[in-house]
Amino acid sequence: MPERMTLETVLQWMGGWCPPVLLAMIGGCIRLLRGGSPCSIKGVVASLAIAGFTGWVTHGFLQSLGIPPAAVSSGTAIAGYSGGKLLDVLSERVCNAAKTLKPDKG
Repeated sequence: MPERMTLETVLQWMGGWCPPVLLAMIGGCIRLLRGGSPCSIKGVVASLAIAGFTGWVTHGFLQSLGIPPAAVSSGTAIAGYSGGKLLDVLSERVCNAAKTLKPDKG
């Protein structure tokens, strides 16, 4: 039988991804305050969601490289600030790398 979820287990689970997402969303909020996107409720929600996702991906990537926590936090906030532009560049590079792969003849 699966373990029952308590408030403590939920908070532990959220503790791993919530701080980087919030940090990235703060970066995205700063961009919004500087006039980086249209000022509508839909635009604000979309920008913050994109900033949070970008920060989460960046945080995981930087942690996997063994970068010190202060630099990971800085990179996460900057990723949130740049938002969708960083995702566009990253996806373009991954697609270009995938195009150069040759099939394995096993």
